[in-house]
Amino acid sequence: MEFVALGKTNCMVSRPSFWVKDLQNETDMDNAIALLRNAYERGINFFLSSPAYGLCEKQLGYAFYGMRRDVFIASVSFAKTSAELHLQLAESLDNLQGDYVDLYFVSVPDFVPGPGSKDGMYDALRSAKADGVIHSIGFFAQSAETALEAYNSHLYDVVACPFNALSDEGPEGDVSFVAYDITAGGTVESLPLAYGFVNSRENAVPVWNVKNREDLDKLLYFESHPPVIDESFRDEVLSLRQKQSESESE
Repeated sequence: MEFVALGKTNCMVSRPSFWVKDLQNETDMDNAIALLRNAYERGINFFLSSPAYGLCEKQLGYAFYGMRRDVFIASVSFAKTSAELHLQLAESLDNLQGDYVDLYFVSVPDFVPGPGSKDGMYDALRSAKADGVIHSIGFFAQSAETALEAYNSHLYDVVACPFNALSDEGPEGDVSFVAYDITAGGTVESLPLAYGFVNSRENAVPVWNVKNREDLDKLLYFESHPPVIDESFRDEVLSLRQKQSESESE
C-alpha cells in the first residue's frame, strides 16, 4: 500500500482511500462495519464522509471506536453559514463518537470562503482548528475553477476537486490534493484506465466510492497490479476524450 503526505496536514494517508458515501444504502450496520474494518486491515487508513450521507458517519464511528487515532477521517460540510457549519460539525463529532475530526472540508459551489467574509465560515473553521476540534481545514471544490482558487490561496490545508481522465484539471504542484469523481459519474467505464490515470499524478490522493466487498477487492487488486502507463494507455485516454467531445457536440 502506498502512503503519501496529504496536503499540508503532515499526515500520511493511504493511496487509494475510501469515500464512504455509497454505504448510505447499506442498512445492515454489521455489514458496513465489517467492510470498513476489512479496508483498514488491508491498508486503507483514510476515510471520507459527511453527515449528509445518511448513516455513513455513524458506521465509521462504530467501526473505529477505540482505535480512532489509527485512522484518518475527513468530513464534508455543505453549510452556507457559520451557524450551519457549527451544527454540522457537532453532528459529525457525535456520529464519529469523538472530540475531533482529522480534516474538515467546507463545500461551497461558487466561491472560496476567506478570512472576514460575511458568511463567516472560514473564520469558524480557523476557530475550530485553534480549539483542536478540527486538526486540518479543507475546501471541497465542485469545479476546477474554485479548486485552483482555493489551492492558490494557501488558506486551506487540503483541497479536494473532481479529477479524472476527462477533466485533467487538478492543481499542479508539490502539495497533494484529494481527487474525487474519478470515473466521471460512470463515463470512464474502464477501472484500469480510471485508476491508472489518477495515480499517474503524484500529487493526487484519490478517494474511491466503495459500496461492497467486490468494489474493495477490485480497488486493491489495481493497487497491487497497477496499470502500465504507456503509449497504448495514452491513446485510450485520447480516444475516450474524443468520444466525449463528440457526444457533447451532438
